[in-house]
Amino acid sequence: MKRSRLYLLFVLLTSAEMMNMTSSASAASIPVRELPSAPAPAHLDPDQLDNLIAPVALFPDRVLRMLVIAATHPDQLGEAQRWLHVHQDGNTEERLSAVAEQNWDASVKGLASLPNVIALLNQDGGWTRQLAQAQISQSDDLIDSIQRMRGRALALGTLGSTPEQNVTISAGGIIEIKPSNPGMIYIPVYNPEYVWGAPVLGYYPLLYYPTESYDLIGPGLRFLPGVDVGYLFG
Repeated sequence: MKRSRLYLLFVLLTSAEMMNMTSSASAASIPVRELPSAPAPAHLDPDQLDNLIAPVALFPDRVLRMLVIAATHPDQLGEAQRWLHVHQDGNTEERLSAVAEQNWDASVKGLASLPNVIALLNQDGGWTRQLAQAQISQSDDLIDSIQRMRGRALALGTLGSTPEQNVTISAGGIIEIKPSNPGMIYIPVYNPEYVWGAPVLGYYPLLYYPTESYDLIGPGLRFLPGVDVGYLFG
């Protein structure tokens, strides 16, 4: 009887081992499916970059630096616009002090005192994504494009110093746009076709300010009301 029990146990263990081997063999025979790799971001040529940056190339340097970095945080930009809409009334200083407590990138916080710029970055997701990708993968090319577009505007006479801004060329040939009054920032509103003419690729991204329209701008470039620089960084 004891030998029969031992034999039965041996049979059960052998059967279980064979089942495990069969299962392993079956699993090994299943081909491993490789997930497709994410496509590499498209490399924009100079004309494409010029079209991309044209709507904001003439922004003051400090604002433009924050703008291209903030474009890489689209979720925070959307959250910031909603937050600013809810808190649009009340004391500006208190509102921007509250902005400092938000869990946003410094660039998004810095633009919080410029709701029109936040709105620009939110209203065309495709343009903002391309701008972010250019900042991440082609930052040097993007800087070159900004300088190229500013140089063309200077040559055409559509960019220059005004009561709101000083346009200068550094010793290294860099075209800088800074506020005439160090304490105030003015955001220009312009139609790229007025500044540079028809683009090489057929169109510039059409961006509209929430309370402004290119149809109302008329020929030329004008500025939104100035913003105290002390508030610009919260």
